[in-house]
Amino acid sequence: MSNLLGWPSWRGKTIESAPQAYMLSLGLKSHAGNILGGGISGDEVLSSTASEKMMSFYTKNSAVSGTSVGYYHKHEVSGIAGSGVVGRIYGYTNVAAALLVGAQITAETGAAGKVSALLVGCRSQIILADDATVAPTGTISGGQSEIYFNGDNSSTTDVAGSTHSIHRFIVDGDTTARAKVQNLFDIVNVSTGTSDATKMLNTANITASHGLNVLVNGELYSLLLDKH
Repeated sequence: MSNLLGWPSWRGKTIESAPQAYMLSLGLKSHAGNILGGGISGDEVLSSTASEKMMSFYTKNSAVSGTSVGYYHKHEVSGIAGSGVVGRIYGYTNVAAALLVGAQITAETGAAGKVSALLVGCRSQIILADDATVAPTGTISGGQSEIYFNGDNSSTTDVAGSTHSIHRFIVDGDTTARAKVQNLFDIVNVSTGTSDATKMLNTANITASHGLNVLVNGELYSLLLDKH
């Protein structure tokens, strides 16, 4: 391992005598990061230890007001016609692995813990400017689940033999508690109409051969079905 000494810029280059120096342990690896990094594709930071965390931070905040943040990263795109991704977490395997998850985000309450306002495992949010002159022309969505296939025709992975879906909903754990979960969706502050732009479900890009009629509070609704 190698050590990196950090120090205030006004102290010049005499870092050995800087009492405010912070020491960080970095792996002896080249990397593609502009600020920090470890390893590159083909020359990764390697380990064969079971259940090892390659990076690990444990933090705690005891303040009784405000909202603490365990990790904060803001990335601004300042170039006209530029593009940006604030964070990319990439899982990859080229062997017969048992499990691969791109990102697992968890919010947990302990035996004495409870949340009086909002408890969510993951919150995706888009904030639009306070400017009525701005008129976005692209696709806007608070969240997107996607399956993407590499390859071309016969070379593409065949998922026909798997249990698959574009999005999956699970209630797990204690059997008694599971039975009390009754709502699959909770739709808040969404106004709907009859046009494609204001439908609860925009079916403009859906091909369906059949429909299933459902009577809800005396009103007839149709669910789209397609024969396979």
